[in-house]
Amino acid sequence: MNLDCNPFKKPTPKQTGGPTPPSSRKERPHENLSIHRHGALRLHLRILPAHADFFTTVSNGSFESGFDGWTATGNVSIQNLPPYAPTDGTHLAAFNALDSTPNGTLGRTIIIPNTIASTHRLRFDVGNLSYSSQDQKLNVQIIEVIAGTRYFRVDDTITISGTSNGTNHWQAASYEFPNPVTGSVQLLFSDVSTTTHSTDLLLDHVRIEDSRYVNIRSSYDYPNPGVNIGVAVQGLGSQPDGTTFFSRQFYQGETVTLTAPASLGPGRTFHEWAKNGGHFGSSTAVTFTVTEEMSLKAVYLPLVTADSNETFKVAGFVGCGPFSPLSEFRSLTNQSSGPLAWTARVEVNDAPWLAVWPPSGTLEQEYSASLQLHVTAGATSLPAGSHQGRVIISAGGANTEIPVSILLRDPTRLVVNGSFENGFDGWTTLDHVSVETGAPYTTTDGVKLAAFNAVNSTPNGFLSQAFDTEVGVRYSLDFDVGVLAFNTLLQRLHVEVTDDKVESPPLLNTTLTLTGGGGSPPQQWTARHYEFVATSLRTKLAFADTSGSTTSIDLTLDNVRVFNPGYQLTVTTTADEDDGSLGQGSGDSLREALLPWPSNAKEET
Repeated sequence: MNLDCNPFKKPTPKQTGGPTPPSSRKERPHENLSIHRHGALRLHLRILPAHADFFTTVSNGSFESGFDGWTATGNVSIQNLPPYAPTDGTHLAAFNALDSTPNGTLGRTIIIPNTIASTHRLRFDVGNLSYSSQDQKLNVQIIEVIAGTRYFRVDDTITISGTSNGTNHWQAASYEFPNPVTGSVQLLFSDVSTTTHSTDLLLDHVRIEDSRYVNIRSSYDYPNPGVNIGVAVQGLGSQPDGTTFFSRQFYQGETVTLTAPASLGPGRTFHEWAKNGGHFGSSTAVTFTVTEEMSLKAVYLPLVTADSNETFKVAGFVGCGPFSPLSEFRSLTNQSSGPLAWTARVEVNDAPWLAVWPPSGTLEQEYSASLQLHVTAGATSLPAGSHQGRVIISAGGANTEIPVSILLRDPTRLVVNGSFENGFDGWTTLDHVSVETGAPYTTTDGVKLAAFNAVNSTPNGFLSQAFDTEVGVRYSLDFDVGVLAFNTLLQRLHVEVTDDKVESPPLLNTTLTLTGGGGSPPQQWTARHYEFVATSLRTKLAFADTSGSTTSIDLTLDNVRVFNPGYQLTVTTTADEDDGSLGQGSGDSLREALLPWPSNAKEET
């Protein structure tokens, strides 16, 4: 890149030769020595857009045009003949040549618009041409002047040793500094050597490099925790790894290697690296030279992902519902670098109660589309309980799944699995509470029960369940509580009903005390009935074992029911009932429990 301020200028005279060996010193013609002291020059650099080359070259940073663009003072000269050996081009700057006083300086003002990047790097080569193994010292400063105050962004002195055979000993130097808020900095090199005999201080290849951001992400970033990516820079080795999404700054020409894991687990193998949306590499390790700002993405199977893989949960009452929510939208995204066709299908274990729309489509790279999951009329035929399923999205030979579930409650039995026939499904448990069946336990409903402090364990068991309610409605709570005892010790069960979402005074708060029967019979039961008025749409029922004894005695619980009495209506005729069973009768007799009517039904008398 040629950023010369004046390409038509005449060549600048050069000083030739070098420090003379002590044994053969010769005076050189005076006309070959030319020390230039120009006035300070402001360098205007062409700033290229982010996708083009970097702002990297300080014009005439290798002194091929003498001191053009630089302000030189003291003993500093341009050299281009042996024994001087430049590191870039054919010229260099030599301080204290011909054993002159080490007082030379080179300075310039650099314009750096603050729209480029947040960091910059000054790089140059500093050398020592010596026949006497004497050290040379170069002080480098980067100064920003803000409101009349000088701020030293860089201020360092480099010591470079010399050889005794007249060779050029070079050392590369690098300094980072922040983007100047004023848009410019002053760059100053000063010879601060303490000796000049048979040794020269050298400077060449001065440049300032602009950093560029590389954004690194993966197709597994959200809502997942991201992917660990290895980062290495050629010549600098491994750098700190990052977890996507993250950004790193690199400089012009740096060769960077990013390494992604081969797999994130079953069904999540590495597929490709994508750069700015296009294919960039098929290997887990991708190597590139930094030439622009870019966005890289590690793509894993499945190639089409949903914005959330959380379960789509539906709840309602058996029969007519209502079901909530009736539908939900998920966003599907093509994570790959090319267009993909996709399909979606529903798998459920019971009658079909869920559908998706649309069932298929095509997505361009990095594009998204909405997929609607919605409850169908088939949900009205499902029995009470929890029903599971999944939505499977297929694309590019891989699948992504969205779990689905519907929980249907019997309005006369809002508590799910109240007799523990399905273990603790629907319940939250803590500490010593277990499901028991068989002798010596006897149940009141089904074949299983919940036992607190069984096998002489600590009496600290806890059991709870939350369920849907209507604000202001009175509910009935019924359950059977008992003891399995071979003594007459006491057992205590604390019962509490609360708002599930908001801390507030309990709707029911009581402790039951039961006495062991001494083993005749071992298991004894008592039925309990309570009522409460709901204050929210979710209510929580909790049982806690607060007994003081556990030896040879267990606290038991069975047949837990919560219902709205308004959903049960008893109609009795004047005719006699043949038996006492609910829903039984003969002739004109009737005694029935009526479930709530559908909202579109008509009431007749």
